[in-house]
Amino acid sequence: MPKVVSEELSSQQIRLTVTIDKKDYEARFREELKKHRKEGNFRGFRKGKVPESWLRKVFGKSVLAEVVNDLLNKEVDDFLKKEEKYIYVGRPLPVDDTNKPDFDARELKDYVFHFDLGVVPHFEVQGLSKETIVEYYVPEISQETLEDEWKSLRRFYGKQVDLDRIEDEECYFHLHLQELEGDVVKEGGVDVTLPFGLVAFNEEWKKELLGKSKDETFIIEVFEAFIHEEGTIKQFILGVEEESEVGERFLGQITKIYRQVPAELNEEFFKKAFPDKEVKDEAEAREVLLEVLREDSKSQSGYLFIRALKKKLIDANRAHLELPREYLKRFLKDTFQGLKDHEDLEGPAFKHFEEDVRWDVLSSQIQKLYGLKLEGEEIFEEAQREVIRFLVQNEYPPERDLVLNLTRQLLSQPSEASRLAERIMEGKIIDKLKEVITIEEREVPEETFEAMVRQAQAEDDPEPRNEEEE
Repeated sequence: MPKVVSEELSSQQIRLTVTIDKKDYEARFREELKKHRKEGNFRGFRKGKVPESWLRKVFGKSVLAEVVNDLLNKEVDDFLKKEEKYIYVGRPLPVDDTNKPDFDARELKDYVFHFDLGVVPHFEVQGLSKETIVEYYVPEISQETLEDEWKSLRRFYGKQVDLDRIEDEECYFHLHLQELEGDVVKEGGVDVTLPFGLVAFNEEWKKELLGKSKDETFIIEVFEAFIHEEGTIKQFILGVEEESEVGERFLGQITKIYRQVPAELNEEFFKKAFPDKEVKDEAEAREVLLEVLREDSKSQSGYLFIRALKKKLIDANRAHLELPREYLKRFLKDTFQGLKDHEDLEGPAFKHFEEDVRWDVLSSQIQKLYGLKLEGEEIFEEAQREVIRFLVQNEYPPERDLVLNLTRQLLSQPSEASRLAERIMEGKIIDKLKEVITIEEREVPEETFEAMVRQAQAEDDPEPRNEEEE
């Protein structure tokens, strides 16, 4: 079995020395080579009769590296999970070039790896009681906001009426886009059909599209016509990776045009719009909508609340949250190339980063304390909600097939799946803390509320002032 030994260093750091003997990985290495022998067809050899020496020469280095690194990562992860003396900060950082061995499959040998890791001693979390009071601010909803949302709700539950041409900016249409090569459709190029509103286009193309008829075709330069950034257009409209090379000119064809006629104020509309409420007339419906809008404002109310909650709990535990600053600076340099010691590792941004790390340490303790875990379908559901929010915010009809397709694209990126998992866990932690502490709700005017949000956002995005500002 591989051996992991920890050594305490100064400045709240430990060094892990991981020893992997030849006997720890040799059997799996040979098994992985056998898979290549069974599955591959190699010229000059009968299937399944390839000599091991040849396999080692061709595949050995990559297979050996994969086998040893998998074992290394597993051993380090298992050690950190079992170790109870410290709370770990960041990730294991290689000490020197010994962590980048030249994997020689011709002569298997023992390997030794060294990592440094930041630590914080375990502590009992303070402030988890009803004596901790955090204010929860909510905005007063203006009459203008209520009226705009009322009109949008009626359109959403109204009827879809097909049209022969794009009559005005309230029309929607399906646009078939085919990538061009020269003046002809590119073979194997991008070929998509998506629903749009005129709001997705710049002013010039809004005028160009107004009056166009169903089945009409035209040339469109997508990166100029749409108001979104190039990366967004590629990913969410053309359905390709942001790094993909794709032409600018497309053949466009309008395949469907329609508008949403506002729903009549009757029992059918009230049941669809407010399925969980007993609504008899417009007055009651508007009251329920007001409640819904207050509920919708919870994202910003929650932002202010979570921010205040984090600060209060960090302050209550600050004595136990002394961080390994030298390790954190090295961690940032290793993660982001080109950082400058004085400008980037001593200023407001670094102090803000330290507060984030303190919360990460604190939240990991809270997660363990209450046994909070992720469930199977939660990441997919969260990704789907994010896609729907994007479509609605940009006034694209959130059609089922489009939502599912974009959700799968989003989750195909490991970094996005990890980001969503972290968001879900943070939500679980905050929900649990809401049960534990005391929340005092306060209503403030919309203008005041918006000013509070702007100030909080400015404080959460610190930028060093230049010499002229100073």
